Amino acid sequence: MSEPKHTPGPWRIGTPGPNGCYTVGTERGLMTAMIAHSINEPDQAEQADADAKLIAAAPELLQMLSALECDINTMAYCYDKKPENFWRAMAVAKGNAIHARAAIAKATQ
Repeated sequence: MSEPKHTPGPWRIGTPGPNGCYTVGTERGLMTAMIAHSINEPDQAEQADADAKLIAAAPELLQMLSALECDINTMAYCYDKKPENFWRAMAVAKGNAIHARAAIAKATQ
């Protein structure tokens, strides 16, 4: 996998500005995204909050998706070529699945 070109994580949701728009950025204050919505429409504010959570979780989601893709390839290789290592590969994948659930929770709660 090539070196990522996006701003490294972790990202967090910043304090909404005077216009009510959410920002997402690094812990050092570099803004990576602004989620615009109409402050006069409550349903848009709720959706903007959910969008901000999803965007803030993007670096962790990408990291875990990459790890799980690697785990699947490793398990497939072990299943075909080195069956004695299959259950060890499965244990690693289970550990990554726990981290993936945490990233999904950050994006959706």
